[in-house]
Amino acid sequence: MRQSIYICASIIALACAHGVSAATIDVFEMSMTTSVLADGGQDSAYVFTPTNPLVTTRHAQIGMTEATTTFDLAWGPDGGRFDFLFDQVIEDSTGYVASKAFGGVGVVSDVDLWLSYQYSYSYNNLTGDVSIDSTTRVSHITDDGFTWLLDNTQLGGAGRLQPPCGTYSSTYQGLLQAGERYGISYNTRLGSV
Repeated sequence: MRQSIYICASIIALACAHGVSAATIDVFEMSMTTSVLADGGQDSAYVFTPTNPLVTTRHAQIGMTEATTTFDLAWGPDGGRFDFLFDQVIEDSTGYVASKAFGGVGVVSDVDLWLSYQYSYSYNNLTGDVSIDSTTRVSHITDDGFTWLLDNTQLGGAGRLQPPCGTYSSTYQGLLQAGERYGISYNTRLGSV
C-alpha cells in the first residue's frame, strides 16, 4: 500500500517602504533537502546556493518510496516570494522507511518587510505504524542567538494515534524589521515509526 502526503508552502514578503525607496533584499542563506530512506539506503537531492529567480525540482526515490519538491523562488525591490510544493510517498515495508523535505531561507532587508507565511498539507492512507510530523518556524536571528516568532509542530497518522487521513495548515503574519536577520524553515517527515 502506498501512503502519501501533499504539501504546499507559500512564503510572501512584501516591502513596506515609505516614499519612493525600494527594498534591497539579501537571501544570505538557503539550504533545502528532499530525501528518502528505505531498505537500508538513502537518496537525497539538495539545493544550497540561492539564485534569483530559482525554479527547479528535486526528486529522490528508492523503490516506491519517493519525495519530490518543486521550488519557485524570486525576490526584488518590492519583496520576495518563496513557494514550495512537496509530494511525498512511502510504501509499506518491514524496515524503516521515510520520505522527508526540510530546509529554510535566511533573509535581511534594508526596509521593513511584511511577511505572510502559509504552510498547508493533506495526507492519505497513513495506516499501520506510519506517521507524519511537520514543524514550521520563523525566527529572529541576533548575535546572541534567536527568538522563535513561529514554532509550530503537527503530528498525525496512525503511528501517532491520529486519523489516517487529514489536512493541516500553519500560518504566520508579521513585520520583519529593516536591517534584522530572519530565518524561515520547514521540516516534514512521512515515515514508519
